[in-house]
Amino acid sequence: MLPLQHPNLVRLYGIVLSIPVKMITEFANLGCLRIQLLSCYPSVFTLQLFAQQLASACMYLNDKSFIHRDIAARNILIFDENTVKLGDFGLMCKRQEGELVYTMTDRRRIPLAWSSPDSLAKKEFSEKSDVWMFGTL
Repeated sequence: MLPLQHPNLVRLYGIVLSIPVKMITEFANLGCLRIQLLSCYPSVFTLQLFAQQLASACMYLNDKSFIHRDIAARNILIFDENTVKLGDFGLMCKRQEGELVYTMTDRRRIPLAWSSPDSLAKKEFSEKSDVWMFGTL
């Protein structure tokens, strides 16, 4: 995570190796998008701006061969009225070189409500499954 630098990804500053492991990230003083949407719905212009920022962050992750696998409103953090960042990298994985798909081999949790049907059936994740989650968001 440390080498990932994008204006719309939550920055990781460090990790505390205790039990449980803790991540030190930048602070989003306006909270997550999910809570914001429940309390006060932003304008269409603001939502479009947020969508562009998140699409840019997702494209950056894809270019670096990462699959986020948990793109949801609760993982979008609001830093000011015009800036959001994608966070929660707990399910993120890196594709192997030359591979387009990450196949989940062990039993792990996956976000059922917004995972694509083929990801649920085959336990395969790719940039296409992230696009599905982005569209659901």
